Amino acid sequence: MKSVSLLQNNNSKWFALIILVVITAIGLGLINKLSKSESERNSQNWQYRLSLMADVREELLNNWMSAQFGTLSSLAKNQSLRLYLSEVSKSQTNSLSDVQTAQRTYLQNLLLQTAIKNGFYEKSAISPIKANITQVKHSGIAIVSTEGKVIVATPGMPVLDKLSIEKIKQVAINRNKQLHDIYLDDHNEQVIAFIVPAPIITNANITNPTKASIIGIRTVGNSLYPLLDKEIFSTKTDDSILVRRHQSSVIYLNKKNNNYEGIFLKLPRDSEKLAAAYALSNPGAFSIKKNYSGKEVLFISREVKGTNWLLLQTISSTEALAASEARRQSLIISFLLGLAALIFILIASWRHGASLYAQKYAAALQEKSALLTQQKNVLQTVTNNIGDLILIIDDQLHIQFSNLPVASIYGLTPEDLVGKTLTASFGHGTGNIIEDYILDSHNNNRTVITVDKLSFNNTINTYHCSFFPINEYNTLIVLHDITELRNAVDKHKRLMKHLVQTLTHVIDSYVPDSANHSAKTTKLAHAIAQELNLSNADIETLELAACLANIGKLFIPREILEKTTALTDKERETLQTTINQTSNILTDLEFDGPVLETIAQKSEHIDGSGYPGGISGEQILMTARILAVANAFVAMQSPRAYRKSLSTKDILDQLYKESGTLYDKHVIAALMHVTENKKDWLQN
Repeated sequence: MKSVSLLQNNNSKWFALIILVVITAIGLGLINKLSKSESERNSQNWQYRLSLMADVREELLNNWMSAQFGTLSSLAKNQSLRLYLSEVSKSQTNSLSDVQTAQRTYLQNLLLQTAIKNGFYEKSAISPIKANITQVKHSGIAIVSTEGKVIVATPGMPVLDKLSIEKIKQVAINRNKQLHDIYLDDHNEQVIAFIVPAPIITNANITNPTKASIIGIRTVGNSLYPLLDKEIFSTKTDDSILVRRHQSSVIYLNKKNNNYEGIFLKLPRDSEKLAAAYALSNPGAFSIKKNYSGKEVLFISREVKGTNWLLLQTISSTEALAASEARRQSLIISFLLGLAALIFILIASWRHGASLYAQKYAAALQEKSALLTQQKNVLQTVTNNIGDLILIIDDQLHIQFSNLPVASIYGLTPEDLVGKTLTASFGHGTGNIIEDYILDSHNNNRTVITVDKLSFNNTINTYHCSFFPINEYNTLIVLHDITELRNAVDKHKRLMKHLVQTLTHVIDSYVPDSANHSAKTTKLAHAIAQELNLSNADIETLELAACLANIGKLFIPREILEKTTALTDKERETLQTTINQTSNILTDLEFDGPVLETIAQKSEHIDGSGYPGGISGEQILMTARILAVANAFVAMQSPRAYRKSLSTKDILDQLYKESGTLYDKHVIAALMHVTENKKDWLQN
């Protein structure tokens, strides 16, 4: 009772520590839960704000896009443009007349005024420049035929790229407007092109109506991008970005291009981490992930109509969740201060009772020491009266305990061996053997059980050895002398071997034509078994079965065994009884393995057509399948009264034909390898 009470007192401080840890965990968990709830509310508020910002900017973008197409569509519907365009087109292959030149000038002025009014022409391009310097043009409006020929255009119209010409052809033919997405022109300026179908030109002088398109090109730095930066709420880090998907990457539109940076920023697409990739896979969804610079942001997205761009509206999570984080830090600091005060009180209380507990603990230790001494004496008494040799060895391979039978071998007391090494006590031979087993048990933390011959005081005996790891440092050794038992087993094996040899000789002598049949069958079966990697126990079983398989023939009349003509049904039935006769003779003998079962199944066939049980496939023991093939091979190789011996090739051909039906394919394959590479089984 005192020891139990002492143990409870010893665990009280751990109990208090556990309670303190639980309180800390619960407190931090509640703080985390409260902070998470507040963060979720804050995130939801920002979801509404970001959604409103995205909707406003989406509407601005859509209205701007519609306005550009509307300008060009209105121009296409202008009756004057249709009239003058028809007149100008008459001279597609000839020089213009004065009237046509005037009409072209009027048409060009119409395009120029429309471009100036609607932002398709830079002011610098129409300002007078006195010096003879080529002006850089980025914008303009042109009417282009399906062949890519410019019919009429504003002054300084930028050179059209291949993609623009291809889209112009498509619009002219399909009569549907198209957008040439933002790209860099020849002067490294970001521009965008809008294309609408022009009126179809028909007149009496033109065989085929001329189809054309109106293309308007304008810069985006002073028109589109300001819409993305339009302030809606007063924030520091909100940002509007246009992104799109390109194969396995995410493309960001670089709205900060200053004529020397690339127009696009291309990053690998990773929907698990990248905000843009997630938005492209989940348009309109709200989430928190990292932007192109690796900073965590809250974001929402909107699809831009008529384009493959997605408007990504973001704000830094640091700014958005700053209030929640400050609240969480304040709660944690307050909680930790309270926890520190509680710990101080607990430590003071514990130190007050520590001195009282120390006195009780000292008394308990004395009581335990007396109990351990008593238990040691009991253990010594018990082990001294056991015939087995018992030792406890520490991690330094020194003897910590020895029972009396070990010490008495050397005329010593158990105390004389304590503290000595194994090699010093038992010699290097026995000591090294035991040390190896101890290291195996200790290093692998497992019980090692084996049989080995050990020498104690110059007497060699066979021991059943058990090595048990008690703990991290000590190993228990129990050595049981089985010398007499091992001698009896060896004697039994010798008697069995002599008996088998005698029976084999009797069998082979009974049928002169089958002389040495059993020995040859045994050797061939052994070779096949090795080829198939059978265990030593299975090989021993197979050898015994091969030697004794034909003992039942002793009960078959010789005239049947030596008959040169075909057997009658009755004679065949008599011959098949040899298996039962063999089993009856051997049934009272004890074998280590399934010898009788192997003999009983040697006439079974893989397809189930054999006897006596009619079993098939895997139901037949592997040893029986091997014995069947070896027995058949040796039988066909040996001469009989009714036939001559067959060649190895003929035998293998015959057995190969019957593989899969009568015999196991794997065994036949192993037999072929043996006959080709291991012919020594036929010697002697």
